Amino acid sequence: MKNFRNFAEEINAAAIDFRMGEFQEIRKKLKGLTKVKTKKIFSDQTIHDDWASHSGGRTELQFNIGLHRPPLLRFGLAFSLQASRSLPNPLDLAPKIHRFNQYFQANRRELNYLIFYHYSRFNEPTVSPDMPLEAIPDKLIQAGYFLFFGKTAPRNEVTADEVLFLFDRLLPVYEFVEGNSKLAVHPANLKKGFKFKPGFTSKPFTTSMQTSAEQKSQCAVRKSVRGTVRSDKSQRVASRQT
Repeated sequence: MKNFRNFAEEINAAAIDFRMGEFQEIRKKLKGLTKVKTKKIFSDQTIHDDWASHSGGRTELQFNIGLHRPPLLRFGLAFSLQASRSLPNPLDLAPKIHRFNQYFQANRRELNYLIFYHYSRFNEPTVSPDMPLEAIPDKLIQAGYFLFFGKTAPRNEVTADEVLFLFDRLLPVYEFVEGNSKLAVHPANLKKGFKFKPGFTSKPFTTSMQTSAEQKSQCAVRKSVRGTVRSDKSQRVASRQT
């Protein structure tokens, strides 16, 4: 994989073709903010050498990417119960974790393709095994824990599109946990992960039954289409200038 910081910026750039390209605006409306620091998913302040979380995510359920059990990359959602200047009391996140558990219990089928793992600086010197996602138990809602659920894949093979497919599919989880909407049951939808831009066709998210090769094939087709569109635009501009 490319330099980790460069990969995070690749995700930022590619987000324009996905609903995640509007994430900070969605977040702004959801939380009643007058403004946000950036329109990007990840900012310079939230991109680190081997992990990144969304800008503003320190006190929230956060979109997160990071190196995991080399040579794997993790990408998905996380709760970080580690104290910091912006989160001096990590247990302030407990109500949001309980809200996530409510969503999970009502929408288990929609999330059954995700893995879950955790670790704690204080209670566990090593990272837990990857396991199927379940409701987060009370014993893990303690200061010092990092709780992740999402997907992992070889870091040299993961594309920005693959990360954004998953982020799009997980947006309803974020919106419920961070918002005030009533709990709704979402039917398992195998076509989530598409962009909401006029003039473009929808992008089906890869399901848990699809192979890595199929995912990469879909990404290659989309990139080819985008390249063709850009080439056509360039030719039309050139013809007008001659």
